[in-house]
Amino acid sequence: ENTETVTRLQEELEQLEHSGDRASIVELRWMLEELRVSFFAQTVKTKFPISEKRIQKRLDELKSA
Repeated sequence: ENTETVTRLQEELEQLEHSGDRASIVELRWMLEELRVSFFAQTVKTKFPISEKRIQKRLDELKSA
């Protein structure tokens, strides 16, 4: 389930890469990396609070911009 979530979010990000702000794309890539850490390496702490919902919200903001 977690793998599917990361894959879906990654695909949405890839669709925005050509049309979005470069800094926002880089930010989202790091957010996805942090999500992977929170899902698959739970003993390693993330640098900031992260969730699927936070990433989806940021993706939606970029889509509407």
